[in-house]
Amino acid sequence: MFSTTPILFLAFLSVFILDVVSAFSNIPKASALSKRFSHRHSTKLLMENEPPLTKFLDGLSKTSMDNTKIQKNALVVTKYDIPDLGIFADQTYELQSIYLQGLKKDYTKEGEEDGQSSIIEKIELDELDLNNPSKMAEMKPGYTLYVSLYSSMYHDNDKFGGKAVVSTPEEVGLVSMKDEVADSILVALPILSFWLGTCYTFSSWYNDKYGGNFFDALFRT
Repeated sequence: MFSTTPILFLAFLSVFILDVVSAFSNIPKASALSKRFSHRHSTKLLMENEPPLTKFLDGLSKTSMDNTKIQKNALVVTKYDIPDLGIFADQTYELQSIYLQGLKKDYTKEGEEDGQSSIIEKIELDELDLNNPSKMAEMKPGYTLYVSLYSSMYHDNDKFGGKAVVSTPEEVGLVSMKDEVADSILVALPILSFWLGTCYTFSSWYNDKYGGNFFDALFRT
């Protein structure tokens, strides 16, 4: 008599294949109406309507295993909960933007008594140095480093309107994918060792009692 293990495995594999096929077959095709728009608008429409799996794989392809420099549009992990921002611990988010923001003196407008006024200046950055974010802020004294994070799971609703939320890296406990993967491996190794030992013990007992090999014990043939 067969166990349910191979059946569950085949079911999982079938769902995964269907998900992949769906990801590439559900990309909207150009219509006569869409030809009126520019290529830029068409590309944006495709990005907004792409399946979650395609969007995740695209973000993963832009994610470097370097834990010192993180590029825009890469995937990052948060370690703190901020429910009001749709941020939750140990969840993956897309790093949509990195920028410095602060007050800049404006000499072209009439301001206070000295004739100067201040405007809010936003300086876009291409990468984030997680090892020393305060050093990035020191590039412009008095400026604060911000990031915008997005997850379709938490931000595609009426509250956030499908838009990214803004926070500082320290506030959400931002970590790189490499650090998260390394931590996950360290946590998973003892559990994996336990189950491998259990499988080996069971198969050895089964083979001693009924004969056969490891696969006979696994599929109970």
